[in-house]
Amino acid sequence: MGFITIQYEIMEQGSTNSLINDRIKNPDIFNEYDDETLLEEKNNHSLYYKVKYIKYPKIGIDVEGLSKWAKDNNYSNATDDEKENIRWNGTKEHLQENMNPKVMLRIRLTKWAESKRIIDTNTGLVTAESPSPPPTPLFYKILDYDEDKYEWIFPDDLVNTKIYTYNRIWRIDSKTMEQIEPHIIV
Repeated sequence: MGFITIQYEIMEQGSTNSLINDRIKNPDIFNEYDDETLLEEKNNHSLYYKVKYIKYPKIGIDVEGLSKWAKDNNYSNATDDEKENIRWNGTKEHLQENMNPKVMLRIRLTKWAESKRIIDTNTGLVTAESPSPPPTPLFYKILDYDEDKYEWIFPDDLVNTKIYTYNRIWRIDSKTMEQIEPHIIV
């Protein structure tokens, strides 16, 4: 399960058998997709949805946490060439003004930490002086929340990962206290 929960509600649901015709009637449906891509997706799925992501989180780097990691792991001892290849000079300011793609920064820092490992010749274990790779949550901090976000998706867009957990919210009729099913596109 992921450490960031994204809540969503299914607003509309359609069958991929009628996806192309539905799109002709409503050009907003998958408007960023071309017809060829939609035909491929149609073969992979039986349904498609319009979802509302509730207060979608804005994700960024935990600047304080990564700076502490750098201090604890002696990143200041990295050479200028290493820092240039990693594309981070080790300062908070550089992280704040030059937000590199967080995935690439995490990969580069992990490779740097692994390259600096010191193995004890007697035990074959990594010594305490060796830097540890940065924890993944440092690169996925919730900085704020956006307004609700609406998007057309296929079911595999809602698969839980090590980072994200998708949590479906059901609308409830206040009079009957029953679940309200999503609008079916016909």
